[in-house]
Amino acid sequence: MENVIILTMLGVHAAEDLKRRRIALPCLLVFGLVGAVVQLYCRDMTFFSVGLGMAVGIGMLLLSLLTKGSIGMGDGLVFCVTGIYLGGARNLELLFTSLLYAALFSLFLLAKGRGAVKKRKKEIPFLPFVFLGYGTILLEGLL
Repeated sequence: MENVIILTMLGVHAAEDLKRRRIALPCLLVFGLVGAVVQLYCRDMTFFSVGLGMAVGIGMLLLSLLTKGSIGMGDGLVFCVTGIYLGGARNLELLFTSLLYAALFSLFLLAKGRGAVKKRKKEIPFLPFVFLGYGTILLEGLL
């Protein structure tokens, strides 16, 4: 059940990130509240594990402040919510898998634009890579 909730949340927000370069906070809040209720009644994880999972997102929020928005606040908030569902270790695995996909895509963009000198930074939405990363983690668990 949790996997379906997470995939739905990431799919909705990945589409928003691609289309509008931002996410809807009320929708994210609903997913966060559902995750809190699931954890309260199912007690899959300890509160410590949930806190560690949310700490990944809090760390991203701090990095967003330090880098003056180079990392989106929405990305950090999404990782706070996924931390409720996944806990610390699995949320870190999601972050690193997503970063790997984003890095590979960035390398592709660099190789593609090699002939032309581009003076402005190109921003890419991160949440589609988070969605892809979570799908990869789920498929990995099936094998």
